[in-house]
Amino acid sequence: MTVEPPVGEAFLRASLGRALHGNSPATLLRASIEADVPAKVVRLLFEYARRPSYEAREFCSIATTEVVADFGADWSLDERHEAAHADVPPLAFVVYHRVGRDSSD
Repeated sequence: MTVEPPVGEAFLRASLGRALHGNSPATLLRASIEADVPAKVVRLLFEYARRPSYEAREFCSIATTEVVADFGADWSLDERHEAAHADVPPLAFVVYHRVGRDSSD
């Protein structure tokens, strides 16, 4: 018997917050999350001060792996890595927001 996670704001925030602990590169400006429960899709958006380096993407992909572990095998992920732009709105719940624009890795 598979037990479904209680997917809601608190669960999503806790999942991504825990996953980012120790996996936040200096160029990460914002991380947000949302879930489409009927479609069983978790969306993650990582926004960086500039085009993300391979290393920065890898750090955040580790966080994505931690998030997916909180869901059943029938859930899928939509993970995006973007340079921060004014026209890229965050997903439903912003979990991480860095003030300032540190561009070092």
